[in-house]
This record gives sequence, C-alpha cells and structure tokens, in this order.
Amino acid sequence: MTKKNRLYNLAVIIFGILFFLFPTLMIIITRKQEIFIPLILASLILIIIYFSKRIKLPVKVKKQHLLIIILILAFVLRLISSIIFQDIKQVSDFGIAFKTAATLKYTSYHRLYPHWILLPKILHGIFAIFGSSQLVLGIFNSIIATLTCALIYLISKMINNNQKFALISSFIYAIYPSSIIYINFCTNEHIASLLICLSIFLIFKLDIIHKYQYKLGIAGLIGVILALSNGFKQLSLIIIVALAIYYILAWLKEKNSFMKVIQSIGIYITIIIIFSFSNNLLFKYYDYLTQSKVSRSATAYFLTVGLNSNSKGLWDATIANNYKTKLKKYNYDFDKVNKELYASLKLDLINNFSKIIHNLPDKMNIALAQDKDIVYWLIEMNKDKGRDNLLYKLTYVTDNFYLLIVIFGTIGLFVLLKGKTKNNKLIFLYVIIFGFCLLMLISEVQSRYKYPLIPIYTILASYGIYNISFKEDEKKQAVN
Repeated sequence: MTKKNRLYNLAVIIFGILFFLFPTLMIIITRKQEIFIPLILASLILIIIYFSKRIKLPVKVKKQHLLIIILILAFVLRLISSIIFQDIKQVSDFGIAFKTAATLKYTSYHRLYPHWILLPKILHGIFAIFGSSQLVLGIFNSIIATLTCALIYLISKMINNNQKFALISSFIYAIYPSSIIYINFCTNEHIASLLICLSIFLIFKLDIIHKYQYKLGIAGLIGVILALSNGFKQLSLIIIVALAIYYILAWLKEKNSFMKVIQSIGIYITIIIIFSFSNNLLFKYYDYLTQSKVSRSATAYFLTVGLNSNSKGLWDATIANNYKTKLKKYNYDFDKVNKELYASLKLDLINNFSKIIHNLPDKMNIALAQDKDIVYWLIEMNKDKGRDNLLYKLTYVTDNFYLLIVIFGTIGLFVLLKGKTKNNKLIFLYVIIFGFCLLMLISEVQSRYKYPLIPIYTILASYGIYNISFKEDEKKQAVN
C-alpha cells in the first residue's frame, strides 16, 4: 500500500468517525430511552424485505416502470396532503412569505433575511396564473418534491450504477413523512432541496464527461445553481468545501497525472468564480426587488443566536428585537450592526463559555436527533380546527422515521468503511452531512433546518438497506 493510499484510508476513517460522532452519537446520548422503537422497526423492515424477496409476483414489473410508479406515488401522497390541509393558515416566516407572494410588497424583513426574497417572486407568478391559495401552493411544492425524488434516483444510480439501490433511495424519499407534511408550508426549503440535488448530480456528472471544455461548462453551471440554492437556503458553502475534500480524496485514491490534477483544480476554481459572480448578481437583484440595500450576510445574527448562552441556540425574541433595534438605530448600516453583534458575542463567549459548551448536547439533540418541528408548526397552523391531538401523534411517525434513516445511514457508513474499495461519491455525501452538523454547532437550530439535506440522508440510508438486504443476492445471481 502506497503512502497516498494510507492517507486516503485514514481520511475516510476520520470522516466516518466524525459522522458517527454527530447525528448517531447524539441520538444515542440524548435519546437512549427511545432508540429501541426505531431499532425494532429497522429489524422488522429487514425481516419483511427478506421474506418479500422470496415472493414471486404473478406479473413481472420492469425497473423502469417501478421508477414511474414511485414518482407517481411521491406526487399523489403529497397531493392528498395538500387537499387535507388546504384550510391551514400560514404563520411566522411562512405567513410573511405567503403574504408577500400574493402582494409582492417587500418589507424591512426581507432586507434582514434575503433568502426569503426569491420564493415570493416565483410564487407570485404561479399565483397570478392559478390563483393565490393554499392548495395551489401545496401542488407547486408537490411538483418540486417529485422532481427532487427523480434526482435522488439519478444521483443514486451514479453512485454505484445499481438500479435497485437507486429505486430504494427514491422510494424512501417518496414516502418520507416530514416531506409529505412539509409541502403545505410556504417555505424556501423545497426549492433549495431540489437545487442542492441538481448540483450534486452535475458534480457526479463531471466524472463521466471526457472533454475538458464540457467539464468547464458544467462547472460553470454548478456555480450558478449553487448560487441560486444559496438564495433559498445558505448551505452552498458546505457543498463547496465538501467538493474540495472530494477532489483531494480522488487524488489520494487514484494514480492521477499532473495534468489531471491541474484540470481538477481548474474545474474547482471555475465553480468558485461563477458561484461568487452569480451570488453578487443575485444580491443586486435583491436590492432591485426590495428597492433598498439588503444584508449581504446574516452570519453575525445567526452566530449570536446559535452561541447565545441563554437561548441554547434557539430563536430568541430578545435577540431578534435587539437586532432590529440596532438596525433602525444605524439606519440599516449592516456593517456597523454586525460589528456590534460580534463584539457582544465575543463577550458572551468569554464570560459564559462553559455554559455554552454545557448547552451543546441539548442543542444538537434538537438539530440532529429528532424530527418534530414540522408537525409542531402544522399544529400551530391548524389552531381552532380540533386537530391538535391527531396531529400531535404524527410526531411519533416523523420522528421514528427519521431515526430509522439515521440508523440505516450509519449501517451504510460501516459497510463503506469495511469495504476494500471506498466510494468517494458516498463519502462526499457523508462529508456534506458532517459539514451541516458543524454549522449547527455554532448557528441557530431547529430540527426542520436539515430538511434540504433529507435527500442525502435517504440516499445514505438506502445504501445501508441495499447492502444488508440485496447485495449478497445479486452476487449469488451473478455467480449462477
């Protein structure tokens, strides 16, 4: 084994351990009394799969047709959800977005949070054609989610060129409870999820394109898509950093010529340049739409919330009101306000560092070890409709389903680490999740904030399910 190979294996093991330390370990530490339920469910699922493989269907269904059935299922489940909850009232940020979509009147709110600007603009066009209603919103989000489901299939197919694994991935997303519920919300995260998947698909596509000119063209397109994705949910920098690690691992794993390394660097630089240029253009467009100067970065605010010693990383009315007061005081001079926020944050870190560290397990429990927020928000939107008790029971469904996903994702990780050949594409996806975990350590948290990355979670969980349930059978078939 060469020095490069040893470095590669070490890097893969480190990222594997780090992934396990965050979502999986957090669940074990903070929810050890509840983990037995999803573990039992996971065992039942594997038993059902084992016996279902031995049932011969009277009609053989082609795998291509299965994909169509899964996509139809994804849309129909979300359409039913849209019809059931077409009488809900959007609240909080969702309510502001829905109202803005109807009127297209931007306020000071959008100057503070520019990632809420593009969604109302898109929905305004949809509402102008089909009418401004909750049902139209639900159908639009259902279409977006179905397209995401299709991309999950394509990404999974590119990971190991196995259709069964790709079908499992898309099926899990099709029936994902939180996604089925969340399409009723006027949120930017559905489009963000679609764009993240599209960027990942194109990143993997780069590996099978031979002409360097075409590679640079795709790289430029990736930069544009990541900038657009950032306009809905600011997670693109995680993907850009993960991509650098992806290229480094590829260099360590393979015998690359000097020219190939230079080409990879050229592709990466192209993505960064186009991303930065597109991002700047978007902010100028935000200024145009709002007829004012919008905040170029809300980092100081989100760090102030995320590392606050009293709020435990959750949204806090006092911090939010203080932020707005400072902005009015300095006539929306964001640089001055951010400077003051950083100064206050520094003092809090110095004086209350031990308290902040002590809060981290609770914070990570909310961010990574549960999936209840979406149902809680749905209950808030259904006030006075007599549905509270029924909806509250949905938290058991969404929560345990998410825990199942993490369990199977962890199994997939062990399979990956155990294998003789490591799949860099899967490692890339694990690194993205790890990057998100790091972000949650320092930023504001809600369990719904991981929603744009749920497609990645489902792919990683599917890899675990596929390797336990189907891979050995396929090997035997190949031998026979």
